[in-house]
Amino acid sequence: MSDAAPASRTTVWVCGWILGLTAATKAFALLHGEGLLWQPHPFLPGPYVVYVWLSVAAELAVLGTLALVGPRAYLTACLGLSVVFIGYHALEAGLDVPTPCPCLGGVLGHWKPLAGAESALSFLLASALAVSSFVGLFPVSPQTPTAPRIQSPRLPAAVAMGLWLLAGGAVVYLWHGRILAGDEGMEAAKSLQLLVRPASLAQMWNDQPPLWSQIGADLFQVFGPSMTVGRIAVVLIGLCLPLTWAIYWSRVGMPWAAVVSVAMLWLTVPYYSAAFMLEAPAYAVGLAALIPLVWHGNRPLPWLVSVLLAALALSLKLTAAFALVVPFAWLCQRNTRHALSWGFAVVALTVLGSLIEAGWTWRLMAASHLNFRAEAIWRYHLDPAVYAHAWFVCLLAVFAIANRYVQNRLSPIVPWIAAAVTALLIHLLHRPFWTYYNLHLLAPMVALAGAGAVDLWELLRQTNLSRWECRGLASAVTALGLFWAWQQTQQIAMTCRTATVVATSPITEQLRSLEKGGHTAFSMNPTWTFAARQVQTPPELTIVPLKRVWSGQINDTLIAGLLASNHVDALVLNQSVLKQSVWSNLLAAYLPTARQDESILFVRRALKPNPIDLDEANETTVDLRRLGLGSAVKPSTTPTAGKFDLPKADERRSD
Repeated sequence: MSDAAPASRTTVWVCGWILGLTAATKAFALLHGEGLLWQPHPFLPGPYVVYVWLSVAAELAVLGTLALVGPRAYLTACLGLSVVFIGYHALEAGLDVPTPCPCLGGVLGHWKPLAGAESALSFLLASALAVSSFVGLFPVSPQTPTAPRIQSPRLPAAVAMGLWLLAGGAVVYLWHGRILAGDEGMEAAKSLQLLVRPASLAQMWNDQPPLWSQIGADLFQVFGPSMTVGRIAVVLIGLCLPLTWAIYWSRVGMPWAAVVSVAMLWLTVPYYSAAFMLEAPAYAVGLAALIPLVWHGNRPLPWLVSVLLAALALSLKLTAAFALVVPFAWLCQRNTRHALSWGFAVVALTVLGSLIEAGWTWRLMAASHLNFRAEAIWRYHLDPAVYAHAWFVCLLAVFAIANRYVQNRLSPIVPWIAAAVTALLIHLLHRPFWTYYNLHLLAPMVALAGAGAVDLWELLRQTNLSRWECRGLASAVTALGLFWAWQQTQQIAMTCRTATVVATSPITEQLRSLEKGGHTAFSMNPTWTFAARQVQTPPELTIVPLKRVWSGQINDTLIAGLLASNHVDALVLNQSVLKQSVWSNLLAAYLPTARQDESILFVRRALKPNPIDLDEANETTVDLRRLGLGSAVKPSTTPTAGKFDLPKADERRSD
């Protein structure tokens, strides 16, 4: 190792320790592994054990490179091996392999219940191997970086915000009358409940801060209850994101990175950037806490404004903390003590606000979010395929990190790297993981990708390549970007086509008619009752998310009992409940009158409704004879959509 540069000697040892550790654990797995090792690989020929041996051989061969050829070839081999391993895990995740085969690691002997955890650890080790080998191959430039020239953010901010409004307006228009996100109905139902029955705040179950529900109620009071009104409000609050990006990047001399970031964010997570839910507004306001710090530094008044914005974001939803990593990391780069005092002030102000504002229930939050005993929650885990679908974003983000590291200009993008790494590490371990958490994963990545796009443009302008070579490279990158954008727009269009239409559904029409007659209603997915401008009855069942069931706070028996004791006139339930005896007894007093896909509207027999023949309306596997509703029928032929599908309309989800 004498011919290795001093800066790379540490990375040589780090890579060696990673390879040695993983080879040893895989040897342990081969000696003590269970039958899973001999099962056929799901997408490669042969059993798992073949590929465990291949990866062990590859690791030992790379270690042998160090002795035979030298450190530089060894680090190159480490980098190449890590790319292969990361690509394998991306493919594994994209194909939804039920029992992953870790490329690195294996100390658990591929025990099936923990295979997913092994795969996550393997992915992290492969990433560590890639970063370590890259750092060793391309040491930091020794010269001191020059301070970036501050540019005016006005024009880029105007363009970025205009693009944001254009994209948000398009999503709101395309999904008018349709379900955009699975949990929108829950947030809308809480706001409608507060509007119609303000006193129901104490009765209504809510394990989130109540501020967003109250904001929604105020919006509905002014503009009328409408999902479109809520979505427009989310898009307008979301303007904090392009404004923050424009101001921040202008301070480091690359304001147009904001425009690229806005375009990429809407192409990667369009549904949850406009959905009437808490995630997008909380994240946007939390990120806006960076503006006063960047604009005026750590002076008392801007510092206080930043603290107020951060506390406001946490009062919308506590997951705003993922956005607050950015201003916190920015402060840490300048003064760790100031960063800690800022964080303490934000937490203190949030707790103080929770004590003053009615509706905060820390006990309920803890019961819902700190429940690790339910086995069902472990099925809802981070799918790394989210990065595979955003492959062009990841390419530009990685380019930005690598290019700026080599040029010793990493400092401006460190806060965004910190936010991206924090979100990835937490969500790798956190259960359950819902798809709208993709915002935490991809928002900092698109910020890095914006920086990468501008860096690439500047690099092509300053390179010694000929004009035609530069144009060729620029054209190739542009073609890749357009191809990725085409992929995303195709997926968005397909999701829009397959989205459930609630505005003109027969279920909604009948619920509206019942509401005019003063009849009560309940829907497991409150989107249906909200579309009819009808509150959920009883208030205790305004929302019934899965985590409420997992934490033992409610179950089907209690739900059915509350509905029976309150004599609810109309129920919108998923067809799956017909298989459960607890619902059979309740539904004996109801008749099916309408259905949409898997959602069925049941109306009390005493109201003498016009029942439908479920055999003709839609075929199911349920034997309905025990409910007096008809004969057994065949499986449903309802088409399913692709990888980006949103949750079914009547699946109980979590906030």
